[in-house]
Amino acid sequence: KIKLEGHELPNVLPDHLIPPSKRHLINKTDNSAGSSYGNN
Repeated sequence: KIKLEGHELPNVLPDHLIPPSKRHLINKTDNSAGSSYGNN
């Protein structure tokens, strides 16, 4: 596992942390773990 300042990094980034220019690379059906983040 990769750690940053003692905290483990997630395998999948939440949607709100993915740059808009890269979102087309993500298959939304496989990214269900991050789909609930950032929808506020």
